[in-house]
Amino acid sequence: MSRWLKVHQLLLTAAVLLLAVQVLLYVLVLKPRKQELRKARQEEEELQKRLSRSPWPTQAERLAAHAQELQQVLGDAESGKGLAAQVKAARDKASRTFAPYIKKGYETSANLIRSVSLLDYQAEYSRISRELSARGVLISPSVLKLRDDTSSPYVYQLMLHIWAVEKVAGQVLEAGLRIAGDDTVKVTTASGGSKPAAAIIAEPMLALACEESSKQPYMLGFPVRVTADGSLGQVLAFLASLDGPELFLPVRGFELTASPPASLQADADGLLVSGNLRMEVECIAFLVLDSKKEH
Repeated sequence: MSRWLKVHQLLLTAAVLLLAVQVLLYVLVLKPRKQELRKARQEEEELQKRLSRSPWPTQAERLAAHAQELQQVLGDAESGKGLAAQVKAARDKASRTFAPYIKKGYETSANLIRSVSLLDYQAEYSRISRELSARGVLISPSVLKLRDDTSSPYVYQLMLHIWAVEKVAGQVLEAGLRIAGDDTVKVTTASGGSKPAAAIIAEPMLALACEESSKQPYMLGFPVRVTADGSLGQVLAFLASLDGPELFLPVRGFELTASPPASLQADADGLLVSGNLRMEVECIAFLVLDSKKEH
């Protein structure tokens, strides 16, 4: 009899342990999983409600067809189709002005940013100053707002700005216009005399970003403002030259005034001929950054 009691005790003990294990499994495993499942179902129901209120379809086939349509709109830069090709064309166009400079000395804009030195900038500043002086344009650091002895951790920006000055001044002179002088600042000429400094100003650099919250710009702009005198035909020739196969210098600001004529004259239609025009224009040269590391 006692032997059967021991067997019953063992069975009872095993049943109690099994029940305890089941309770632990429920508390530690099944109950949390059940709560997670309930939460997932609630989230799914809420998502379905939001989707039902949105204009987007919930069928996979319709979404796939819509995604394919969007991909066709986006296109491919290599194939020359879609928005991607337009973006590439715009980037290439914006990069035209500095491309010959960068290609000649640095191959890529990344190399320029990484390796250009202050000595490189000083050499370019001196060269551009001499060449413009030979064409009667005497630049002065106090007017230009760029100096050859400037100390900056971003030397490449100084280099790009002096290149922009050279390009803008060159286009003005090529059109036959004469760069005006700033009578408040005198520059010593090679012969020892003095002459008003050229009215060319390197305006502050522009950092263009997709959004205000963006930490890195996708493009840098280097504005140059210049005042010049000439005829209407020369002004039109200058403006037409700003967008070409190897140049892109869009106008940011423009003002044109007429000087009084030296003598009253009439054209073939009997209209009074005005004197020379004074043009004050601000052009921008751009550097398109290739990656987020360039800034």
